[in-house]
Amino acid sequence: VITSRIAYLRHIVGIASFRIAAVTFTNKAAREMKERLSPMLGNDLNSLSVNTFHSFCARILRTEYEHIGINRDFTIYDDADQMSLMKQVLQDINLDP
Repeated sequence: VITSRIAYLRHIVGIASFRIAAVTFTNKAAREMKERLSPMLGNDLNSLSVNTFHSFCARILRTEYEHIGINRDFTIYDDADQMSLMKQVLQDINLDP
């Protein structure tokens, strides 16, 4: 349904591909969506944004970092990174983790 809607927006409504964003939960779903869109959009697929929520938001943050006061080279921590950091902080301030 989503791929058909994107093709409709592009070919019937005339919206430029770079103005359409398709956001999924998994990398697998993003790849599958690109595969399904390829025959419908051809070269237009290159300027279409098909990403996971994580990569889409990370791209926005890396583009707009100055406007929100962060460093462009920020790091996104996963659960394991967060736990490791907190253990290190607790150790640094001499608290039992």
